[in-house]
Amino acid sequence: MDDALRVLHFADLHLGVANYGPVDPQSGLGARAQDFLQRLDDLVGLARDHDVDLTVFAGDAFHSRSPNPTLQREFARRAQALARQAPLLLIAGRHDLPLQPRRAGSLEIYATLAVPGVQVCSDYEVRQIDTRRGPLAVTTAPWPQRARLLPEAVGTLSTTELSEALAARLKALAAEADGLDMPRLLVAHVAVDGAQPGSEAGYIPGDAPAVPLDVLADPRQDHVALGYHHHHQDLTEGRADRPAVVCSGALERLDFSEEDAPRGACLIELARGATRWRFLPLAARPLRSLHLDLRNSAAPAAALQQALAGEALEGVILRLLLKLSAEDEAALDADALHETLRNAGVWHLAGLQREVERPRRRTRGDVEDLEPLPLLQSYLRSRDTPPQRQEALLDAAAGLLRDIEAGSN
Repeated sequence: MDDALRVLHFADLHLGVANYGPVDPQSGLGARAQDFLQRLDDLVGLARDHDVDLTVFAGDAFHSRSPNPTLQREFARRAQALARQAPLLLIAGRHDLPLQPRRAGSLEIYATLAVPGVQVCSDYEVRQIDTRRGPLAVTTAPWPQRARLLPEAVGTLSTTELSEALAARLKALAAEADGLDMPRLLVAHVAVDGAQPGSEAGYIPGDAPAVPLDVLADPRQDHVALGYHHHHQDLTEGRADRPAVVCSGALERLDFSEEDAPRGACLIELARGATRWRFLPLAARPLRSLHLDLRNSAAPAAALQQALAGEALEGVILRLLLKLSAEDEAALDADALHETLRNAGVWHLAGLQREVERPRRRTRGDVEDLEPLPLLQSYLRSRDTPPQRQEALLDAAAGLLRDIEAGSN
């Protein structure tokens, strides 16, 4: 398909997430910011290597609505690098838009300064973009806000009413795009009914207005490039009668609910009625949860070291969950553990959880019902006393009881 337009699609950068890792003393930023910026650098390389005609970003550049100026500068450098390769289209996501509609969003500066090659989309519209291989019609749908979607509305709107208004607007935009004889692309930052959720649901409280999949998968579009959902997924996989509706997914893993999720961008070969696409994986920072049961180990510290040595932990953000006996917990050397993790190449220990097996405490009624020897036997077992030692102590106790009984007689 030499005549197809090559479009690079990515979304959900969330630059500024700093939930794991130390602060970089040189930049003053959380060390994880370097991971996110490296993914952007990787994207610049993908745009160059695949000679793309357009790059589309489907929203949520920053994690905060008021991003750190240093992060803004670093994002701008990468945006300029992408725009030098091909036009760059930025769709406003949930985190990019201010809560008050009269305030500026974090992406508006590019439109205000008319940065060459960069277009910012904060409204619902169809625009024609000219590229080296020809024009295309791009339908843009930023995160749905009442002030932008229904500015004439009075009073509070429910989530359902907002979803219905968004669906009606998308249908109208598809009809408008249908009048243009050129490849058609819908780029949106929206929640989709039935999509697999990721970490996005926990970052901002409240229900997200969701769009039915069939509204997005309008046959009048050739491809749908989505942001918002952090898991990469093809929502119309196997449906030849509909365009592909694809979430590129977040560029980095944001929490441990996404530790096995692939990360990357999508390369779209866009042509009327014959569009293809593929996922381009990126080497995101690995997150791992490791569960180790050390309760039956004769030497728990050595067993822990051996278990960690058998795992691929180089560069990993690790969450370690240990099952221990009460004696093992007391003997656990935290300094030695951290040294072992450093030797294994662990980049950051995000959490250390100890699940300690405690002896079951008997209730007062249980204890009162026991004779002296069974009571002593229960106590010795709760203390993990060796069997031979238990036998010797029970024999000695039985002798004492006999002596006491003989003396009383």
